[in-house]
Formats: sequence, structure tokens, C-alpha cells
Amino acid sequence: MSHQVREELPKSSFIVDFHVHIGFADGKPVKISAGKTMTLEAVLEGAIQKGIDLVGITDGVTGPVRTVWEKLIARGDLALLAGGGYRYRDAVTIVPGAEVELRGPHGGAAHFGLFVGNLDAAASLYEELAHDQTNPDLSSQRLNVNFETMADWLDERNGIVIINHAFTPHKGLYGSCVTHASEMIDLSRAAALELGLSADTDMADRVSELRATTFVTNSDAHSTPKLAREYHVARMDFPDFENYKRVLRRDGSFQITENVGMWPTLGKYHRSFCLACGAIATIDQAVCSSCGNKKFTRGVYERLHEVADQEISSSPDYRPPYRHHIPLDMIPGIGKKTRDRLLSCFAQELSVMRMATIEELTDCVGPLLANRIDLARHGRLGMGVGAGGVYGKVLAE
Repeated sequence: MSHQVREELPKSSFIVDFHVHIGFADGKPVKISAGKTMTLEAVLEGAIQKGIDLVGITDGVTGPVRTVWEKLIARGDLALLAGGGYRYRDAVTIVPGAEVELRGPHGGAAHFGLFVGNLDAAASLYEELAHDQTNPDLSSQRLNVNFETMADWLDERNGIVIINHAFTPHKGLYGSCVTHASEMIDLSRAAALELGLSADTDMADRVSELRATTFVTNSDAHSTPKLAREYHVARMDFPDFENYKRVLRRDGSFQITENVGMWPTLGKYHRSFCLACGAIATIDQAVCSSCGNKKFTRGVYERLHEVADQEISSSPDYRPPYRHHIPLDMIPGIGKKTRDRLLSCFAQELSVMRMATIEELTDCVGPLLANRIDLARHGRLGMGVGAGGVYGKVLAE
């Protein structure tokens, strides 16, 4: 049995998940692929249960979400911070944002996260989006401007742009659109690049043009159990928007100290996938060896072999360590009842994954599940390979 040492976060370190969707708000759909229960209120309570300190509400710019946001302010549940963002019951900070889609220069499309510090800036950004989107009240809509125009809008509002899930075959900058970022965007105007669930730092640092770009890991959650399935740890004085921008700029001691993400093999687009028979393809395979089909969903692993200009990953000195993990809800045997029991013992889910000792886990859920959780924390459970939109499966032993 592996041994788990209690690991508390250093002072002035905060858990950040800066890509969270809202399914419904004010009785209206916002992110079509997210459920009706994924409301702003549910995200706020879910973030507290998980142990997240700072959340980017990717759909906070939309009209329906702002309506709910304003009601929470009027009720006294949310308060604007001097440094930007809104504090919920002195427990978690949220920042309004939007996810938009830009057309690629050679076809395809890429998603970007846009974030501003307050609802006035969000309303102003909404007006810009409304001129160039069919429906700015829905998430992830096509924006008919170029990257430079979009980045100008954010500069005018003291906001930031983040490249979302950069390597995925659907809506990723590198995965769907270009081999070199300069074909579509000015990398220096992006505050960060999100690695996505099927990639990690080691994979991305084979692309030399990303050497000066801050990497982030976020959940892209469409339901509350998926909150913080990937997250990052940020060193800053307090979790507000201005401090977080300093973190992304790597301003002095303001830094990301750890990226935490799923093992890339678990990501649902990690490997290439035959659309006819479902076989996983090799790196240079043009024809499926199982059925002869020539159509594939290109995997992140294979795509990075195409765009990488370095055989061996080379990370800059400032790059934080990447901690691989298996989210609690992917561990076999951990259902709602067990999760509720763990929360009753440890208050927050990330405390289970980062701090609870094997002895404490055993006292809470018994030796079988305690051992399984500990094996998962050390990457010692078997894992299947994700491909073609299906997540890799975690095995019980």
C-alpha cells in the first residue's frame, strides 16, 4: 500500500479553475451541451464543495447569466471586489467571461476564453459581441471578427484572452486550425494557453513557439461533478481578477506553482480514432489497419507529433510542475453516496485528493475504497485510452 503524506497548500496559494460553463440561467439555455442543473448558483456551491478559490465563469457575459448574477448581488450573496471579480459569501471568487469561436485561416475553428473584471465591462463586451455573433446569449458561438479585433476589445476593458483546449481536434487552435499560432493569432496577446484534458506540459513543450506562453489547466466543466477535474494552483495575495492577471504575466512572486490535470490518456481525444470501426490509429497511419477506412478523428497525441518542432520536450525554467491525477468521480466505486460520506469527513473534495492520509480515508470509507483512492492519487490504477470522444476508463485494480 502506498503512503500518503498530508500536503497543505502554502500560504497565499489558491486553487483556480478558470473554464466553467453554465447550462441554464434565468430559465433559458446558455451552454447547450451542459445540463439544466448547471446553474450559476450550483457552480458557486459546487466550487465551495470542491475547494476552489477562483472560478472563471465562461458564460458570464451572456444576458441570462448576467441577470442571475445581478440578482445574487441584490440579494447580498455576491460583492464586487476592488481588484475585480465577485466574492461569494467570502468563500469563492467568480469572474465573468465568454467563450467564442473564431474561424481558422485554412478551415476549422478555435475557441477562446474572454474575461473581464466586472459586470459593466461584461455588458459592454456583450454589445461588441452582439454585432458579430448570431446569438450572444448562447455559449461558444462563432464570432465574425479576427483575433486582433477581439484582443483589442479585451484590452479596452482591461480583460484577457485565453486560448482554450489548444490541441483538441474540435475547436482547438493547434488541433483544428494551424501548425503555427502566427497563422491565426498573435501569441503575445494571449494571457495563457489551456492545455486541455488530452494533453500535458510535457507534450505541449515540444512546441518551441510556446516557450514564453503561460500554461493553464482547467476543467471545462459542463456539470458540477466535473469542476476541478483539472485546475491550477496560483500564488497571489488574494484571489481576485487583477491578482490573477499578474499570475498569468508571471509578475514577480505571482506565479502558477502547479498545473494539475488528468492523465492525458484519459482524455476523450487523446488518440486518433477510426470513424468506421472505432480502432485506435498509430501516429502515421493513413488507412485503418482494422477496416481500411481513411477517415479518422485526429488525436491530440498524433496532432502534437505533427506540430511539434522538438523531438524532446524542453520546458523553460519558470514552468511549474505538472501533477497528473485521476478525478474522484472517475475512480471505480466512488458514487454519490461515497462522495457525500467523504465530504462529511473532509469538507472539500480536493482535501480528499491532496491532504487526507490513508488512515483517515480508511476511517471514513473503509480499507478497500481508501486503498483505491490512494492508488489513484499515485497513478497506480490501470487506465484505458481515450479516443474519438470517449474518455479513457479507470480500472478498479
